Amino acid sequence: MFLSPLKKYNLPKLSEERKTFLKKHAQQYHIPISYYELWDLALTHISFTNTTDEPSYERLEFLGDSVLGLCIADILYEAFTDMTEGRMSAIKSYMANEKTLAQIGRDIGLLEVVKLGNGEHLKDKRAQEKVLCDLFESTLATIYLQHGFKKCKEFISILLHERMYTLFEEGVKDFKTRLQRITVKIYKEYPTYQIVDTEGPDHGKIFTVKGDIAHFTSLGKGRSKKEAEQKVAQLILDQMEEHVKEHPDSPLKAELSAGE
Repeated sequence: MFLSPLKKYNLPKLSEERKTFLKKHAQQYHIPISYYELWDLALTHISFTNTTDEPSYERLEFLGDSVLGLCIADILYEAFTDMTEGRMSAIKSYMANEKTLAQIGRDIGLLEVVKLGNGEHLKDKRAQEKVLCDLFESTLATIYLQHGFKKCKEFISILLHERMYTLFEEGVKDFKTRLQRITVKIYKEYPTYQIVDTEGPDHGKIFTVKGDIAHFTSLGKGRSKKEAEQKVAQLILDQMEEHVKEHPDSPLKAELSAGE
């Protein structure tokens, strides 16, 4: 039995206009929300709190991140009884990465209901993806606190069902392995990866990784070191594709054409 969030968190009541707006949005996108004051907190960006002294969604985002991981693991464990731990881990990592969650947040219109401070417009694509990911996780935490794990799992299953089965059928793209195969064959050496920066709170760090191989180098960001390294490897592979266009006699051409 979950306590009323209004009593538990001593949240202020919403205006009827804001409450009606959130209620219509939740119904439109089938988001199982009943306590709109708590969801309003889950939609409050830190830029808004800088001018109002209200709390932001950060604590809810922290909780939602863990709830999401358990939901995905539970769904995979039940749905794919013959899947190995390695494949489950790869799919779970992909499903919980920032790009995937940002797209889901965009699909359910979270940018339409977020509370931002004056001057914050999230025009930068990178910042927008980060906020969308956070909003989705904080929204998931709101559902969990109101309705429990079962409802969260149902909500996640609906949103991720198609993506999950596509990954099961086609597999997760492993850019690091593909890049390593190519570079060992052509250059007789392995790519190197180095963390050059971290940002954000401990529960939601963003890692910036630099990758190098031969004369190719790139930077990639991710919510984990592994995710950032995969992004870097993908970007270096893209650079190699461009190099081959300019130098069609490059030995890279045959290796890149060999597929993933």
